[in-house]
Amino acid sequence: MPEPGSATVLIPAHNEAATIQRCIAAVRAGGYPLERIIVVADACTDDTAELARAAGAEVVEVQVADKAEAQNAVLGSITSELLVGFDGDTFPARDCVKRMVRRMRRDQLDAVCATVLPAQPKGLFHSRPPLRLRPRPPLVAGGAVLGRPGPGPYRRRLCVSEPTPSSG
Repeated sequence: MPEPGSATVLIPAHNEAATIQRCIAAVRAGGYPLERIIVVADACTDDTAELARAAGAEVVEVQVADKAEAQNAVLGSITSELLVGFDGDTFPARDCVKRMVRRMRRDQLDAVCATVLPAQPKGLFHSRPPLRLRPRPPLVAGGAVLGRPGPGPYRRRLCVSEPTPSSG
């Protein structure tokens, strides 16, 4: 049984050498106690994995070239109550995880998502003022998450199937 409030950050990354260390540093600076920070380096041809290790993250290297499948490769090893996802090119605000977890607890949600801007030097997102974190509930029906609208924490039980004890 996961410890209540325990959290692991999962960061899928494909050729994120330019941003991965800043992402990990932002996650570490967040002030929420984390059990693990895992980077899944998927089919990288740059130094993403080495830089993530140097920043103190656990790194799992896969060659699946699929973000969802890459994340699935490590889900079974995560034992925390909460699974927090960030892309390798995002830099969460200092209190991002704390605020999202607080919203989950207050509103008795199984998951929340944040609005983020990708790290890019120019383009549509940079022609607007920066957005503030706005946790929002996910799309949930019948206990199943229908879509993952953005980064944020999810209760582990939504992502990982536990073996059921046999009766008899």
